[in-house]
Amino acid sequence: MFIQSLKTRLAQPYPLRNSWRVGLISGLTAGAFVSFFLYAFQPFGTKVPKGMEWQYFKVCLLFGLVTLATTLLVTFLTVVFKKTFDEEKWVIWKEIQFVFYRLHRIGQFTAGSCSLEYAPQFKNHLVLAGSHLCSRCFSHYCWCPDGSGKTQPKIQR
Repeated sequence: MFIQSLKTRLAQPYPLRNSWRVGLISGLTAGAFVSFFLYAFQPFGTKVPKGMEWQYFKVCLLFGLVTLATTLLVTFLTVVFKKTFDEEKWVIWKEIQFVFYRLHRIGQFTAGSCSLEYAPQFKNHLVLAGSHLCSRCFSHYCWCPDGSGKTQPKIQR
């Protein structure tokens, strides 16, 4: 009963907003929030040594720019692949998968940006490990070529 109810709810239509304007506004808002949150609250045990505040501010801006760039990349995909992102066929379970895909990309690009010259002084291994774990889980389970949510079987020889 519960499973059938869940399947029914996940198959309901979901509004898809695939325009450059919405993508740009979403990216700027999310990027500004990420930068502000990291700088203001210094989460995950981040400690900024005296005299390194400007470097830390640049790292926070970098993470915000990564969020903006990733959002614009995902918007580009929705605009270019209109058949895949058809609003008439867009349902809740597809939106959930696509949100996981966006989080995967943001985590992947953020972890990659930590290899820059000044970022290692502030990176937290728990955050990087978490983003790496999320990117692995989401890429193998949630974003599958056939959209089924199941990984593709290995080719038997």
